[in-house]
Amino acid sequence: DGRFLYLAKAAHVELAKENAPLEPELGAWLVGRCVAPAGTTPEDSPAGASVSFTGFDVSFGGGDSRHVSRSTRVGPDLDFELRGVPGNMTAWLGIAPARLVAAVRTDLGLLPGKRIEVEIALTLGGRASGRVVDEAGAGVAGARVELEPEKGSSGFFPGMAESDRGATTGADGSFALFGIHPGKTRITAQKDGYVEARTDSLSIADGDVSRDLSIALSRGNHVRGKVTWPDG
Repeated sequence: DGRFLYLAKAAHVELAKENAPLEPELGAWLVGRCVAPAGTTPEDSPAGASVSFTGFDVSFGGGDSRHVSRSTRVGPDLDFELRGVPGNMTAWLGIAPARLVAAVRTDLGLLPGKRIEVEIALTLGGRASGRVVDEAGAGVAGARVELEPEKGSSGFFPGMAESDRGATTGADGSFALFGIHPGKTRITAQKDGYVEARTDSLSIADGDVSRDLSIALSRGNHVRGKVTWPDG
């Protein structure tokens, strides 16, 4: 069954040959489904979210180490599948919805020749909105707004950093952040020509909504000078 097969190494073939020799290996077929949390709107749907698989196998006996990456997207029915996934590896699966908390699963139990089914229960997380303003209170358009979790408040896996939850302010300086991992975090704002600023610490629980936040950017001080050669 081709759904279980993969090539462990890249194969170089001659196009002139009618039959190119390929030696596929037997892997697992991973079939998954996302479950959206209660109360989500169609706008919050994880359909279209990126799905990433990372696996590695480190050899300590002088053999070859393996590193495998696969990716796909969640379908309209919230299902996804990855075919020909190498088994017997240390691996994790990540789902990154735009408006829900990113999720990671490590208990995949992948075995060669097996169809593995996983269900990913997603959570709403926290939400925050507000404006980035200048010293006069006018909105700052085009500022980058990102999360800055306090140490120990958010787990980290490759591709799942909280900085991926950032946004750019609109014409009036407004911003909205979704799917904030529960825990303590600050929200930072920065733009060229301004001193970076951040909110006070926010305690985020699943389902929390923080509105009317304000982050004030200042121009700070300016330094002017001239760079010369040692001889002037």
